[in-house]
Amino acid sequence: MDAASWRAERASLDADDSARAALLEAWTAWAETHPGSVPGARRSEVACLGLGPLLFAFYPGEIFVEYSRDLAEALPSHHVVPISYAHDAPGYLPRPDAFAAGGYEVEEAYRIYGEPAPYAPQAAEAVQQAVEALAHEVST
Repeated sequence: MDAASWRAERASLDADDSARAALLEAWTAWAETHPGSVPGARRSEVACLGLGPLLFAFYPGEIFVEYSRDLAEALPSHHVVPISYAHDAPGYLPRPDAFAAGGYEVEEAYRIYGEPAPYAPQAAEAVQQAVEALAHEVST
């Protein structure tokens, strides 16, 4: 869909459908700000801080809970504390298996966060690999 389609849908809504109207207005604003958007690379930072048995893992965006579980399993001698939206706020970082199910986090949220396109299915895995590598470094 594009700005014109969302504008037309917005015009056809009942007055009491304010939630959908607000969403369509946000999507229209996104489309007007990102005309002809195409996927590309995005840089972001990750960090880890170990304090005794605590390990703080700082993620850009919002990770899916399975990633914090994976990290905790990889470091069983630590109490893992995942912290989302550290250093950056690119939105949700869905696991590859979430793409088959679709939904807000995969198909729509990127627009709310002002990103030009959805993330590739392997993007969150790359972030997780970087966090796990750092976590092993700081935990030894």
